[in-house]
Amino acid sequence: MLRSILITAISAILYLICAGVASAEDQRFILYPTQDTLTKRWYPTSSSYLTRDLSVGYDGVIPRRETRTYLKFDYSVIRDEEVRQENLVSAKLYLSEYRDMAGEEYTVELFETAALWEDRNLNWSNQPALPDVRYQQVVNQNIGAGVEVFDVTEIFRSQFADESRWPRGYGIKVLDEALPGALFWSKDCVNHLDSPRCNLNQIPYLEVVYGEELPVAAATELTPVDGLHSADRNILFEWKHEQQDGVEYQLMISRNSSAVYQSEWVEAKSLTYQFEREGEYEWIVKSRRRNSDLVSATAPSRLTLDWSSPGAVRILYPTNGLLTNKHVVPVELSGMEADSEYKLYINEAEISLPVSSVNTDKEGENLLKVVGVDSAGNSSESSVSFITDWTPPSTPVIELLPDVLAKSISAKISVDADNAVRVLENGVIIKNISGGELSQPLLLVEQWEPGKEYSYSASSLDAAGNQSERSVPIKFVAPTEAVLGTESTAEELRSVLGSPLASRSSTANRCKVEANLDLKTLRVVSCKFGAPNLKQVSQIKVDQKNYWINAVSQFKRNVTLDIDYYKCKIPHAFTTFCLPFKDSSEKVIVTSIGAAKLVLNNKSTREYQSSNVDENIHSLFSNGETYKGKAATIAFELNLATRIKGGFWLQINGTSKTSNSSTINQIEDRTLIEKYFKYPFAKMIGVTQWWGKTAFNDHHTGIDFGSTREKLFATANGKIGFVGWDSYYGPCLSGGNILRIDHGNGMSSLYFHLENYKKAGGIDWRVGENIKKGDQVGVSGNSGAYNCQPLAYHLHFELRKSKDQKDNTDPVPHLDVDWSKIPTLGANANPGRLTGNNPHPSY
Repeated sequence: MLRSILITAISAILYLICAGVASAEDQRFILYPTQDTLTKRWYPTSSSYLTRDLSVGYDGVIPRRETRTYLKFDYSVIRDEEVRQENLVSAKLYLSEYRDMAGEEYTVELFETAALWEDRNLNWSNQPALPDVRYQQVVNQNIGAGVEVFDVTEIFRSQFADESRWPRGYGIKVLDEALPGALFWSKDCVNHLDSPRCNLNQIPYLEVVYGEELPVAAATELTPVDGLHSADRNILFEWKHEQQDGVEYQLMISRNSSAVYQSEWVEAKSLTYQFEREGEYEWIVKSRRRNSDLVSATAPSRLTLDWSSPGAVRILYPTNGLLTNKHVVPVELSGMEADSEYKLYINEAEISLPVSSVNTDKEGENLLKVVGVDSAGNSSESSVSFITDWTPPSTPVIELLPDVLAKSISAKISVDADNAVRVLENGVIIKNISGGELSQPLLLVEQWEPGKEYSYSASSLDAAGNQSERSVPIKFVAPTEAVLGTESTAEELRSVLGSPLASRSSTANRCKVEANLDLKTLRVVSCKFGAPNLKQVSQIKVDQKNYWINAVSQFKRNVTLDIDYYKCKIPHAFTTFCLPFKDSSEKVIVTSIGAAKLVLNNKSTREYQSSNVDENIHSLFSNGETYKGKAATIAFELNLATRIKGGFWLQINGTSKTSNSSTINQIEDRTLIEKYFKYPFAKMIGVTQWWGKTAFNDHHTGIDFGSTREKLFATANGKIGFVGWDSYYGPCLSGGNILRIDHGNGMSSLYFHLENYKKAGGIDWRVGENIKKGDQVGVSGNSGAYNCQPLAYHLHFELRKSKDQKDNTDPVPHLDVDWSKIPTLGANANPGRLTGNNPHPSY
């Protein structure tokens, strides 16, 4: 009596569950491949691009073009059983399909190669020759969900008789090799940790049957279909069978490899089961002849029950209440789940997704809505309203106010409330001013050039961005010195040229200096420093213990030096007495440095960081004290050093006049901002440099964490957009090993200086792969260089609003972490590390 089925150790248990136990009379052999491979036209240097894959036909997902699959089996176990060739019933090759590119039936050729082949040397261009006799078969007629069965009986019959032909194995190719076919699991698919991976019962195998006694065929055409998502609780399971009478069936349902339900053996071809919990289930239908011990089973089918609505999509842009003058409005969406379908509506009109913008012809309030429906049929909805305004504002009225005594030109500008103003001199924009700054006359020229013609005009911009027509230019010709004459004459001209200006304090900074070139002496005669204009002071709560104070001021840091140079009438070499005479004069303009000091509630606070674009923006730390409703003033330290004629080094230190008073009228609570991104480490790691303007960078584009060979994790779901070595600026200025994740909301996250970019299983990430929040990205390291020198172990982490570095943004408001537990490393030894957008700039 022949021994029962030979099953490899790795899949013995699973096969017994799914295929059943054969009777003693059943002569059946299950052989697993000793070797398998696919060959590709476009990858001639390697025969196993993905060892988990067996491809038949063109694969459009990963372009391999023409492919062939080969498998070898060891027949020695059949030979040892001394079976008789004439009793051969069938030889069938079972391949588990996990992706069908054809979408319909396709024809394959099955053949025995005309020569031996070896996996390590095989490529598409040097495949063994095909024999004259080949068998064609129309496939995609599954006997079970996702399983293709190839009849290789004739090939096996002729091959088994000659042991020297065993190593030639079996070959499969699409008849027309330019057409798509399918992807099947290989014998090595269980060794891969990245998803998807096969179950043990999906490994390819060859079924050889001898004798007459066979189990009944498995059921077919299962309902629900494999992979169905449903929001129902009562599920009807149905199946068909080629044999109508004398067959019994048993339904088995499991979850996480644990049995949930097992029915009695019944002759009905349908059963209804009520589920108590949502989640993912597997189910099979066993078949047998009535009261027989020979059992067959369908391949496991998956069923996911989901009774929860998908998460509502976050509409990052447009923001609720946005005012714009655009007909085409950008759209940024976040939080779309991969297994849900979404529809976008603008004013109830549907727009196909994905989309980066929407068009609207409606002036006034618009409604943008996103409706999500998951694969089970559950739905969610989110919406924002925004306002469009395409009406230009009225043209501003400009009135020039020349001051003859000060030789300056100011302007009084009338504009609609809340509108900004652009002031143009001779058609060139010289100032951009908010409407709130126009309560006083605007200084245009501190000191005119006698006889020069000045021409000014203005246009206004409303809050939506619409621009008015430009006003008619108003011209003024500055009087010459001869015309101005005495001060009394100038007073008369002042009243003729324009309305007298109210007295105002000059914001000019000026110092008078005397230098004796012979005596080598230098004296600062006098200095006058103007007062800054304090425009706005606000307080920002950044964590549970700390506040920032942000102040915005206008102040010119330039200092004009009026320098008079003197010499001695009698050369100093002949006498110690000097009768000085004025030799020459010059005017030097120097930009001063120095921090601002803000006085809050009679307490002086010194800024720890400032930036200067069109205005001075100061960041100060308030040590947890609240100043809302308190008055504030600001003054500037002015420190300058410059080299002047005669080799003198001139150093001047001073303080400006005190500014106007401003009241803190708002407190912004940043702790309430939604934290969408996950912290990239599994533990708290300190920061060595924050994002923004720091003591080491004019603008640091990310956050440096002081990590040494620490595991890194994805901050949100997305796809790998780039992975590799940063060579953009050459080997001496490189970010080293980097990885970029592109998230579905348009944002991207980047990891620099990595030791590796491997998954948890040790396999490198590849571009285009999906990655989930919390998946391991790699390990932090010390790769890359600055000025050809290593940078020391750390992680440079960036968040960007797009893929471009210019769109980098501060990660602090976006990362879901308690920043009060993240210290600034080395701050005591180097206080410069406290700079940047530090959420707690005292530590």
